[in-house]
Formats: sequence, structure tokens, C-alpha cells
Amino acid sequence: MDKITKFYTNLTKHKAGFASTIPSSTLFYNRIYSLKIMQNTQQLQLINNFSKILNHPSFGTFALKIRLQQLQNSATTNHSILMHQPILPSPENKTTTVQIILKLHKVQLILHNDSNIWPIPMNQIGTSINSILYSNLKASVIKGKLNTHHIYFIEQLTNSSHTQLLTWQESHHNTQKIPRGRQPKWYNTLLNDIAAAENIHNQLIQPNSFTIPPINN
Repeated sequence: MDKITKFYTNLTKHKAGFASTIPSSTLFYNRIYSLKIMQNTQQLQLINNFSKILNHPSFGTFALKIRLQQLQNSATTNHSILMHQPILPSPENKTTTVQIILKLHKVQLILHNDSNIWPIPMNQIGTSINSILYSNLKASVIKGKLNTHHIYFIEQLTNSSHTQLLTWQESHHNTQKIPRGRQPKWYNTLLNDIAAAENIHNQLIQPNSFTIPPINN
């Protein structure tokens, strides 16, 4: 894509009689020549086609419907991946469909159809762990680890009053999965990120349903 963009940028300069020293940014500035970057043009076209399929009367027959639910399941969040930016594990995060979805969020577009709510997010109350991963450079790697250990919400890593973070060995009470071995580095990183997050305590669900067993009538 970069090579193609560079080629037609140089061609445009030549055809217009511009000096080669003129910055390419001048051609791309929307108030001057508004030349389009090839990658951006392709992404916008993909987003347009994506939106048309989602709103198509026969959407239920398209393979995209199944694919979206697969990605929603991999995101393990109680928010729709079309309404909130998802964090997905590798290699899912590198697929074309995911890149289109991420581009949607980057340009602040939300796709929502009241008459056909899809994909269906997790039906569980909690603060998505994704909110902590957004700023982490290894978010996709850590997300894969979290999915393996059934950790989807921040509340799963705190005590009943959210005043203390749980160690690796203590986490099984809230995840229903017994951890093996020493506390891994990625878990330490996650706990540090939670501790450093501003105002995160005010966002957590009270009482912590992961530490309180359900009452049987």
C-alpha cells in the first residue's frame, strides 16, 4: 500500500509540474489538493461494504454473522464489539474482519441495529478487563492468557470489598479455575496496571458477585 501511495503521489507531482521537494503532506491536506492515501481509501471502502452487509435484509444468511459471534466470544466481554473497542487474542486480532472493526472505532463509528441485535455479548455483570488492557502494548498476548484462565472482569481479581488485589494462588476463588505454578509475569503486569488505573474503584460492581456465592432459595 505504501509503495502504491508513493507511486501515484510522485506521479501527481510530476503531472502537476510540482518540484520534487514539495512535501507530500501538501497533496494530502484536505483544504488544498486532498489526495487520498491508498490504505485509507481501501479501509473506508471495506467499512462501507461491512455496514451494508450488517444492514442487509438477508444478513442472517451471511457467513459474517457467524464470524462476528466468534469474534464476540473471543473478546469475552459484556459489551458488543461493534459498540465498544474490543481486545482480542492473537492471532484473531490480525484478521481482516477485526481490523475493519478496529478502524470503525478509530473513526468513532458505532454500528447498532435495534431490530437485530448482533453479535450477542456475554450476559454477565462486571467491569470488562479490556478497560485495563487498552494501553498495554502486549494486550492481545495477555488477553489470550486471560481467556485461558477464565478471567474476563476486573472484579474477578479483587476481594469482596475491592480493597485488595488477589494473588495468583487466590484467584481461583473468583475464576473457578485452579492456577498452576508460580505467579506469571503477565499477571503481575495486569495487577500493576489495575493498581495504577485512576478511579477504577468507582467503576467496580458492588457487591462483588464473584466473591459472594449465590443464595439458593
